[in-house]
Amino acid sequence: MSDGTIPSGSDPGNTGRYEQPDQKDAVGILKRQWHVLLIIVLLIALGALYLWKNNAVNSTREEVRAQAARVIAERNTELLRLVSVPLVWAVRGEMMRGNYDQINQYLINFVREPHVQDVILAKADGVILLATNKRLEGTPVTDSFPASVLQVEKATVSSLEGRGLMSASPVMGLNRKLGVLIVVYAAPNTLEISPRD
Repeated sequence: MSDGTIPSGSDPGNTGRYEQPDQKDAVGILKRQWHVLLIIVLLIALGALYLWKNNAVNSTREEVRAQAARVIAERNTELLRLVSVPLVWAVRGEMMRGNYDQINQYLINFVREPHVQDVILAKADGVILLATNKRLEGTPVTDSFPASVLQVEKATVSSLEGRGLMSASPVMGLNRKLGVLIVVYAAPNTLEISPRD
């Protein structure tokens, strides 16, 4: 075996140290294909940036929706109170004249407006005098509404569980309270905004 050939895998001048041919090939491939590696790194960075921005946009969208819902609820409350005042003035005038047919016409016309569910006129003693839902007439107002509506001193708007907003306004005569006008309003869901994907 001493024919002068060196067995493969051994280096006579470099005893004890062997280079891995796989490492040499991997480094060589990376040196030759650096632009492919750079493109892959950039694609991963762009994907991460897209996910981060998408998350930021979604959270901002939810914040804007919540703020818009609050503003709309406040505006609905203010406008319902504002609309109830002239109706109370008209009802007061007709109530003092004893013209209940005209009051009934006011209520019927008012309930035809969008999202108005019920309009009720209760006497000062708590019995419902006129209502757009005729089944309520002659019944105590406390059967359908909170007892606090009989004690209101000015037009107030509150939430009515499961039915929307309720405006309760006193109908005042010259020297005494004649009754209470109640308007039930189901606020529309105005936040039906679909995200653009």
